[in-house]
Amino acid sequence: MKKQKIAFHTLGCKLNFAESSTLARQYRDNGYETVNHKEEADIYVIHSCAVTAQAESKCRAAIRQAKKRNPDSKVAIIGCYPQLKEEEINSMEEADIVLGNTEKHLLFEYLNEKNLKLSQVSNIQESHSCIPAYSSGDRTR
Repeated sequence: MKKQKIAFHTLGCKLNFAESSTLARQYRDNGYETVNHKEEADIYVIHSCAVTAQAESKCRAAIRQAKKRNPDSKVAIIGCYPQLKEEEINSMEEADIVLGNTEKHLLFEYLNEKNLKLSQVSNIQESHSCIPAYSSGDRTR
């Protein structure tokens, strides 16, 4: 059986990069092949930033580019941009899964759902959990 390919495109802060590294490791540990986000993949994960309008614009462009690379892929948008502008992202036909900051750590479970379109963003003020994350060589200064 062919391994499913997953690609992560991370925008923003060091925390986003550390969390993407942790999520990618979870997928590798479960038999997925991680590839560069500029390659064709079965699943694209856009770990977003919303600090500036430019960051949001880069996120929207990454979402469209992922679906162009593989129209049959699932595209998941996680992080700050969905947290702040869930409806805006849900209006994009290319967005299959939209998860806020609390839900992004459950990405593996959500991707196994059969729903064609899924959006889950809870109130960040009500979140009481913290998931440890660390980057293993993905980004250094």
